[in-house]
Amino acid sequence: MIPKEFCPLCKGDIHTQHHILNNCSAAANQQRYTWRHNSVLNCIVHHFTSVMKNGMKLFVDIPGYQSTAELFSNNQRPDLVLTIGNKTFIIELTICFETNLLKSNEYKKNRYKFLKESICNKETTVELIFVELSSLGFYTDEIDRFNRLTKELHLNTKHVLEKCSETSIRCSYYIYNRRLKDWTVPELLLFG
Repeated sequence: MIPKEFCPLCKGDIHTQHHILNNCSAAANQQRYTWRHNSVLNCIVHHFTSVMKNGMKLFVDIPGYQSTAELFSNNQRPDLVLTIGNKTFIIELTICFETNLLKSNEYKKNRYKFLKESICNKETTVELIFVELSSLGFYTDEIDRFNRLTKELHLNTKHVLEKCSETSIRCSYYIYNRRLKDWTVPELLLFG
């Protein structure tokens, strides 16, 4: 019999908030965390598509959009790529636990350090933007680059960040409430 303090899903780790929201291997295999990540990404996409104009293209690593993998020679798939004329903005989103925001940022920077070199269109200027958002809606100072892009797009930066945070919090709340229950991947959330 598994002790009560251990996770009923993976049966191996202590059932802490950190474990439930971000570290349970069984929850990861059931795509609970992927659903939260993609819901936040969907929120960003919703805001970006609201200001799309001629000369802008959006590639997203969620179903229903042109895949970001089409743009890279090494089959890399960052979360979102926005092209505006000869400028390319690559956004890589991470949803992690509060204590891992900086560690996650470093991990993503190392993982994608050669991404600019692998872009198929060599005549574009590339800006790589890392967005770390915690499972409880907090974000790091690295968000400044994302804020500059949203301002360039004439979006209300504060509103976009609030909706991304709200999405992360609501998804985490749902994941927490379903921690002892079966999981079928729900539709992506959208709080515009």
